Amino acid sequence: VEPGGFLGLCSCSHAADLEAFRGACHRGLGRAGRGSQLLFTGTAGPDHPLMPQLAESGYLKSLFWRLS
Repeated sequence: VEPGGFLGLCSCSHAADLEAFRGACHRGLGRAGRGSQLLFTGTAGPDHPLMPQLAESGYLKSLFWRLS
């Protein structure tokens, strides 16, 4: 991705919650020597409801970054 370009990263795994996914992506960008600005965090739409008693129901997540 060229400087000033955008990167979208998505996950449909319940093995990593949103914070773990965000942290892993941020660390990976840093290791690649890329500066980044998180622009948007997305989660499941209304057709995939989150159930508080079932953490695994929050498996859909997306992050959109601007890279420098």
